[in-house]
Parts: sequence; C-alpha cells; structure tokens
Amino acid sequence: MSDYVVSIDPGKHACSVAVWFGETLMRAAYIENILDSKTDGARWLDLGAKVGAFILSQSFDPPNLVLEVPEIYPGVRKEDPNDLIQLAGVLGAICGYVRGSVVWCPHPKQWKGQLPKKVSQARVEGKLTDQEKARIIWPKANLRHNVYDAIHLGLVYLKR
Repeated sequence: MSDYVVSIDPGKHACSVAVWFGETLMRAAYIENILDSKTDGARWLDLGAKVGAFILSQSFDPPNLVLEVPEIYPGVRKEDPNDLIQLAGVLGAICGYVRGSVVWCPHPKQWKGQLPKKVSQARVEGKLTDQEKARIIWPKANLRHNVYDAIHLGLVYLKR
C-alpha cells in the first residue's frame, strides 16, 4: 500500500482534494473545470484529468483514494438525481487517471453526519498544524467549505 492518501470531495464542475503522506496533510486545493465541454463524458474526463494531474504532481506513488460518494436523501433535498450520474462520471475519470487503490467510499452521513459546516470547519482548523494550514490553496470564500470537506474526510479516514 502507498504511503499517500488522497481524500476527495467531488463535484460536477470542481473537486476538492487533500493529499496526505502518512498522517500529514501535504497539499489541499479546489480544482475547477473551467472548460464547458459539449458532452458529459468530455467534461468528466477534463475534470478527472485536472484532478488527477494535481494528485500525481503531489505524490510519487499511486495513492490510496478516499472518495466521498454523494447521496440524495429522499424528502430532504430538491437536487436533480441525475447529478449523481455526473459525480460518478467525474470520480470514474479521476480513478482511471490516477490508477490508485480505492480504500474507502463513504456517504456523507457515514463520515460527518449532519454536522453543520461551521462546526466541521472548526474541527478541521483544530486538528491541523500551522505547517499543514500553510499548504492549503484556498478558493474564494464561498467555496472553501468544499476544501474543508476534503480535509475533514481525510482526517476521519486517518483517525486523526
């Protein structure tokens, strides 16, 4: 098994990624797909390649992947169920590009439950060292919760 773990919070147009070596956060970022490709498959492959290139630029071995598997809770959200197909396509493209081992694929309720974003962010802040915090590439403020989720997912997997 690789010493590298990558935790990913997927999205249709962007993914948040946290790269770990052992239990140490090496880099975290929000990676956007800025191209508006005409077909779903082209968008999935484009975002998968961008995320995959970022991951491979940070790790020297194929990493162990921790992927959040999105879920729609009946009666709770009014999201389009077809969005899950989009997210599955993105995750598949990332896995194909990186060729790492998938070691854990929890649904949000399995790793964070109904934890409010501010509480989750405070927990992450409290568990990271100053050096780890300095390795985070932050997006604009309204997108930062995605990066916090990728980091939090990794912290839970690593039992930190």
